[in-house]
Amino acid sequence: MNPVSRFVFRHLVLFAVSILAAGAAGSATYLPLSDEELAARSPVIVRARVLGQETRVATVDGADTAVTVTRFRTLEVIKGEIASETFRVELPGGVAGDVTTWVPGTPSFAAQGEVLLFLSPTAAGDDTFSLTEFGLSKFDVVEDRAHRRFAVRTVFRAEEDDFLALGENAPPASAAGPRPLRDADSFTASLTSEAAGQGFQPVVYAAPDGDLRGPQGAHPAWVNIGGTEGSGGLYRWFWDTGRSAAAIVSANGTQSGLTDGSSGLSAVANAVTQWSAVPGATVRYSQTAGSAPVVVNLDVDSKSPYWTSSLSCTSGGVIGVSGPGSISPAGSFKGEGGYYAISNATVSMRKVTGGCYSSRTFRTAVLHELGHTLGLGHPDQTTSIHSTTPAADWASAAMTSSVPSSQPSAPQADDIQAILWYYGAGAPPQASIPDRPRPALSKRRPVH
Repeated sequence: MNPVSRFVFRHLVLFAVSILAAGAAGSATYLPLSDEELAARSPVIVRARVLGQETRVATVDGADTAVTVTRFRTLEVIKGEIASETFRVELPGGVAGDVTTWVPGTPSFAAQGEVLLFLSPTAAGDDTFSLTEFGLSKFDVVEDRAHRRFAVRTVFRAEEDDFLALGENAPPASAAGPRPLRDADSFTASLTSEAAGQGFQPVVYAAPDGDLRGPQGAHPAWVNIGGTEGSGGLYRWFWDTGRSAAAIVSANGTQSGLTDGSSGLSAVANAVTQWSAVPGATVRYSQTAGSAPVVVNLDVDSKSPYWTSSLSCTSGGVIGVSGPGSISPAGSFKGEGGYYAISNATVSMRKVTGGCYSSRTFRTAVLHELGHTLGLGHPDQTTSIHSTTPAADWASAAMTSSVPSSQPSAPQADDIQAILWYYGAGAPPQASIPDRPRPALSKRRPVH
């Protein structure tokens, strides 16, 4: 099996972006990337201290977007060069005036926290850098109660982080004590060795004395891309009230390197057909009619800040980003306020070179990304109070961030309940349901 298909079948990690008051929403999709590959790919690796943050409004894809600029003091440059004693990293997200950008999955920085960062220079100046692969490129350096230091990628749950870095060699989940984490000194030594051209040495993993991160509960039920009800702006197409026009979905370009030799256009057509054919729902997506544009950009070389170059089929990283574009306040839906009406949307799929991009994986990814343009979020990151699906249904959902080995080509039970809520009669409001435990990654069947 080629590396890309093995990686993506087991674990696509996806994050949603929501912009309130002005802007868009989207989702970034990751392929697993080993620590060694991340280190080799990153021009700059630095250990640093967080000094402070400020938020401002910037124009991103033609829309006002809140971005947060974090300032750092250099503690140790492991690879590359940083010209000044301090530097900064700019990421989408934050509150600036009347523009609020909510970006779940974006790395956050605690004041005076110590971090390990994997960076690329930008055109904005010698002191400005970007993360090489978004959420994969930031580690917190933290201590346990015995003062042993660990490097923790807090964007991900511990099991997810292990799989991203170790693949099939990741240890299985266990209830017997805390999960082993990267020893920070060992990790730094491995990065230093790689930077010196001496190879990436094995990283020591150890169980911390006491927990280093808070509980990160899973929510096996559908959810809006904007989050749970009451948490902020929620998104849907308001075809029923006329605030949204019927959507016409088009592909821009073709996807190269797919294993079946196809152009990727059939995957786009499949996603349009499947989402618009959910029984009992009215989803006005078509490739032949409509006036509201939903554009699927294929073979995208650069989509800052998510990626700036094509991806080799032998490595991982971000492979797609998608979501609603222009929005307008739409008031209430089924008695709940805070909704925004979608009027257009965009999907961007990263170019993968080498001819080994699984066509089945790509088909599932496009289905997932087009689901985000309808307003659907990730069921394992948060939950709607109206969700009633059991964990078994969540595990096979097209919209979950851990793609099942079946690589669905159509919406599954959990996805269908979401579509029926937003675009059909749906179910009457339900009381909030308790979180259900997430199935362990070690119990997922690998695809061969």
